[in-house]
Parts: sequence; structure tokens; C-alpha cells
Amino acid sequence: TNPANSGGDGANQTPPRQVLCIRGELSATDACSLHTHLAVDHTGQQKKAAPSSTSTPDTSVSLLLLRGSWNLLCKGTNSTPGPNTSARDPCHALSSILYAACGSSPHETIRTCPLSVASITVDVDDAAEDAAIDVLGAPPNLPALALVAGGDIGSGGDKGTIRYVDIDHTVLLSFLRSAAVASEADGELVERHHEYDRIGVAVSHTLKKVTDELYLAGAGNKGTFSIQPMDTDDVDGDEPAVRIFIAGDRSQVGKSSVCLGLIGSLLKMGYPPSSLAYIKPATQCEATQLVAQYCDKVGVPNRPIGPVVYYKGFTRAFLAGETEDTTLLLAEAGRSVDNIAQGRRVVIVDGVGYPAVGSICGTDNAAVAAACGRMIDGSKSRVPVPVLLVGKSGVGDAVDSFNLNATYFESKKVPVLGSVFNRLPLEGFYSLENCKKAIELYFEQYQPDKQPFGFIPEVQGISNSRKETNEGGAMENGDGRSQLDIAMDHAGQFIEAFAKYVDVAAIISAAKEATNCGNLATNYDGADDDSPRATKRARTDQGWNISSGASQHIRLSRAQIEEVAKSAGAAGG
Repeated sequence: TNPANSGGDGANQTPPRQVLCIRGELSATDACSLHTHLAVDHTGQQKKAAPSSTSTPDTSVSLLLLRGSWNLLCKGTNSTPGPNTSARDPCHALSSILYAACGSSPHETIRTCPLSVASITVDVDDAAEDAAIDVLGAPPNLPALALVAGGDIGSGGDKGTIRYVDIDHTVLLSFLRSAAVASEADGELVERHHEYDRIGVAVSHTLKKVTDELYLAGAGNKGTFSIQPMDTDDVDGDEPAVRIFIAGDRSQVGKSSVCLGLIGSLLKMGYPPSSLAYIKPATQCEATQLVAQYCDKVGVPNRPIGPVVYYKGFTRAFLAGETEDTTLLLAEAGRSVDNIAQGRRVVIVDGVGYPAVGSICGTDNAAVAAACGRMIDGSKSRVPVPVLLVGKSGVGDAVDSFNLNATYFESKKVPVLGSVFNRLPLEGFYSLENCKKAIELYFEQYQPDKQPFGFIPEVQGISNSRKETNEGGAMENGDGRSQLDIAMDHAGQFIEAFAKYVDVAAIISAAKEATNCGNLATNYDGADDDSPRATKRARTDQGWNISSGASQHIRLSRAQIEEVAKSAGAAGG
């Protein structure tokens, strides 16, 4: 079958992009010769389309579903489907995932090579089990997905490569169950299943590894490759996670959207979901955010709320000594980032409001960035998380705001990497290109140690998601879907724009360099009595408005504080 539409005639006719063959159930032996079978099919398709084109492709890509006999809902149909193939076939459900992954590959060979999707039962008999384990390297937990590319697997002939997709078998089973019970008319529902994008990201990541291996070995020259085991955690345990703090000049400038763009772009660059993390250690808004929903959808670990929450009545209760003090709050923030950073490569730390938000409690964004930095081995000190500022559109106001906010962080010895400027129009005097030229010229002349990493155009589809959460309701569209759900449909569009207009690799590189060369900050673990904010008395000495008896007040629960504040008419923290 060919998912690509072809039409027209003459010289302007666009050939079908790829041939996709859904094979259904195969024997393990046949699965070892997928490339040979697919090459024959491809040649036949070429003869039908253009009799003079009969070359055999050097490269093919196949997605192989391995299952055990106990995975009753994962059985293929053992037939080549026609236009009305039922979505009940798991190979049919997986075909669009493979097609999308190969279609977005940067390598033209992968975008145009023949594709196939097949499934095998590894324990149907002894021969199948031997082939599946010894030749295909089947993992112990099934079902599993494997990508086969560049040739046949096994002895004889040109050998290809097989690599298993980094996706938990329970996640895959959940998706296949949804596909098994869906009718043909429910095909779109299968693609909206909450695991669909997660599997798609994992397949795309694995495909990048496979194609990189093929091209490093000579691209279409069919190099020799060995079986690669399932990559469950593609992280160098000796390399600490890169931490990046996202801050802005005001609320709703696009901090969380930039976090979304960074995470989505890193996934497109080949980072596995398990190697990334998102966390917002201090927050005012506890409603679901688009970035958190996206992380859940693609399998990126995340903690979008707390541990520091500026709920109704919090600041007055803090000043009255009825909450945890500054040191404990910052220590909790630091530990939360430490915990989620374990085993990761990049951690995106989302700020709250403008830089000074939380300063009344000693937990402003600069203090949180310092408290959440990487701890130095054998020391109580941390290197502050370097800051990426999210700027506004325009030129003069955008640069002035950047300087004001960068100065705030740098006065507290927190490094600032530079900025990305958000929500720029594509046309007019203040167009993205016009502003980009002027701002880049400014940074070259006056801020050579910082970078304007990118300029992001306005993406209308996600603009209402934050408005909905701030208003505390679930504004619905005409079809009953919330604005957040609608924004989720446009998340991919925003990520594509972000990846196009922002130099994400340069951000990661700058963050690594700033961390390695950064100044040390105090470790807010509550154990250092010399900390400038270790006690409430220290805050009083700094001129903070705290009564001498504040430290003797009894702590209240959040529910108690909020109830008192609500009855007094409080609107926020």
C-alpha cells in the first residue's frame, strides 16, 4: 500500500514518496529477510510506475512487532491489506507511526526508501524461538518493537542493523489494545490515543540512531552492523544533567511555551524522552499547563507544581511565621530538582512570573535558580542553574527588558546565557526578520558574552491555553473541547517553529559551559547556620518586616491558611 497521494501527469507529476507494505504476521525466519522481500516488492512497484526504473533499493526500513503467544491482542492478520484494511490489525495501527517517522527524516534515502510493518510470534515453535532470540535478539519483556534497516538480519548476504525501540512493553501493550478494539471508522481515535505520540517519538529517536549508524558506515553502501540491545536508558551515568532555568520579564511572556519548545526540539534531535525532565519548583498557578500535558503524552518525566506554591494567603502567613522558612523552602526546591535530574541529560527548570516574584519570602527566581543548581561532589555548595530569559517582541523595549532582568540575576551571581524572543509577527516594521537584525547587532556590540538564541513567531493555536488556566475554568470550543485540548493539537506546530527559529544546540552548549565555569552558591539544605537566610532572625537583620515574635508562631496547614485568606477576600498568594 502507498499512503502518499500521487496525482497529475507529465513532467510535474510527483512520484509516490514511499512504498509501505503491511505484511501482518510472519515467521521469525521470514522476518530475518525483510529487506530481500521488500526489495522485490519495491522493484515491482517501480515497474508498474515506470518500466525503465528497475533498480533494487540499497536501503529499506521495517518496523517489527515481536510478541509472545500470551499477548493475545497483538496478533497480525497474516495478509496484505487492501484499501479497507481494518484498524484491528496491530501492523495497520503501527504503519502510520513508521511512515511519519521516516517521512520526517533529514536523509532523503530514508524519506524515499521502501517500508514495511510486520509482526512475529516468538514462541510459536522451537525454530521460531531460536531465530527470534539468537538472530533477532528479542528482549525478555514482550511485546516489543524493533527497527530493521539496511539489509537482512542473520547470516549470508548483506547484513543490516536491528535496534529495539526504547518504549516500555506496558505502554506498547496499552496502545495495541486500543487498536485491537477499534473499528475501521475509529482510525482517527487510535491516532489520538494518549500513547500514540509517545510511541511515535520513541520510534523517531530509534530511527535517528539507526540512520546515523548507516550513514557513518557509508550510507547506502550496506555496511555490516551488529544487533543492538534494547536501549532502556540512553544516558551516560557519569555525566550530570544539564540544568537550564527559564525566566521572563513578566507572567505570560511565554516561559512555559519555551520549555515546551526546548523539550520538543530535543526529542527531534534524538534525545530519548527518559533522558529529559521538566520541573517548575515554584509556582503561582496550579492548573494544568500545556507543557506538562505534552510531557505526559510523550513520556518525559515532569513535576509541574511545587514544592513551593504561592497559594492564597501564603505570603502573609510566611511573614507571620506560620509556614516553612526560606531555607527550608529553597532546600525543598533544590531536592526536587536533584531528584528529577537523576539519570537525565537535560532538565528544564521553569521559573515563575518575573525575576523578583517570591522575593518577599526570599524565594525569588534568582534564589531558586541558585538553590536548584548542581551540587559539587564533596561540598555543600551548588553551581547556580544558568538562566535563559524569554524576551518580548520589538527592539528597544525587548532589549531594555532583557537588560533589566539579566541585571537582577547577575547581581545575585546567577549566570544569564542570553535570550529567546517570543511572539514576533512575520510581517511589518516589527517583523521577526527586522527585529532579529537589530537585536543581533545590539548583542554583538554590547553583550558579546551573551547570545540571542532565537526569535519565535507567534503561533496562534497555543495562545489561549494559558488564558484558560489563569481564569480557572475550562473554556470550551463549539465541539465541547477545552482550549487546552485545542492547544495540544497545535503543540507540534509550535515545536516545529521553535526548532526552526531557535538554536537549541547552542543553548545546551552554553548551559554546559556556564555550569562548568560558574560561581558557587550556598547550599540551602537547612544545615548551614551561616546562610544569609538560615533563620527568620537573619531576615529581620536584613530589614525585612518581621515581628520579633514571629518565629514562635505555630505553623498552620495550607488548608487553614487558605480558608482564612479566602474569608478575608484574598485573590492570590
